[in-house]
Amino acid sequence: MAIHLDNNPIKRTGVNVAFCCDDNFYLSFKTTLYSLFINHQDCFFNIYFFGSISSSNRVDLLNFVKVYSSNLFFVDFDYSFFAKYFDASSYYYNNLKRLLLPFYCKNVDYLLYLDSDLIIQKNIDDLLHLDIAGYAVALALDFNTDSFKLVESIRSTYRLDFYYNAGVLLYNCTFIREQYTLDDLVLFVEKNNNLPFFDQDIVNIFYKNHIFTLGKEYNYQIRHYDKSNNIIKSSRIIHYINIKPWQKHYPFFTRKSRFFWRYGKYIFGTKRKHLIRLAQCKQSILLLLKTTMVKLKKDLKYLARILNFFKKDI
Repeated sequence: MAIHLDNNPIKRTGVNVAFCCDDNFYLSFKTTLYSLFINHQDCFFNIYFFGSISSSNRVDLLNFVKVYSSNLFFVDFDYSFFAKYFDASSYYYNNLKRLLLPFYCKNVDYLLYLDSDLIIQKNIDDLLHLDIAGYAVALALDFNTDSFKLVESIRSTYRLDFYYNAGVLLYNCTFIREQYTLDDLVLFVEKNNNLPFFDQDIVNIFYKNHIFTLGKEYNYQIRHYDKSNNIIKSSRIIHYINIKPWQKHYPFFTRKSRFFWRYGKYIFGTKRKHLIRLAQCKQSILLLLKTTMVKLKKDLKYLARILNFFKKDI
């Protein structure tokens, strides 16, 4: 493993937070990071980044983190032992990286991993400093009702009491290194390389006897069609688990998207304006289609009356 540091002196205290993304998710990751900084302006962070991004985005990230007086660590490690199961560009292959963090970040006791499709909308100091002694990980329950049958099948097969979402994942790295080895993890992956939600399933099964349950407010998973705005507002972390607010298919002008754009507008810049234009265009097309359908229904009713009139004459 190689850990590359910026040129600033390393502060030896602080909260350890890890992220992973590629260039496609860079702006959304930066939005997540920005929401973390804004809601914890008195907190110092050690940011561990282990994604694959361009050199220009690396420079941009270094400068961005410096603004908030935190440390940035670019983490590169060898996970080629998974290559025989997954193509290096695959979604699962990239997500495997987060499973290796406790074994490679050997000087870290606690490490909070965050997905790049969520925002922190309130202070989460109690999570950042949570003591989970005796547990390997802390997670919130998964509420993905779209995949209920698959999840229930996994729970039944592996005798899981609960099933958790791994988008917000607090590692007790010291405990994990004491109780498990990297070889244990690799062997488990070799025997279970066809799981439907691969890396998330591995976390649930591999650590099943040592999971601390977080409240759903620390990983409130929403979909674009959810209607629970009051619960969303009271949540500390909002996790967009299917269509993302910055993707063109997302219904842009909704309250759920505004939670994201409260922070994203400072990161996406002109790209956000392009998304707004796309959304406006989409809404105009939908309105035109709706108007056309209403008119067509009226015309069909009128045509039906005419046909009935001629039937009576016949």
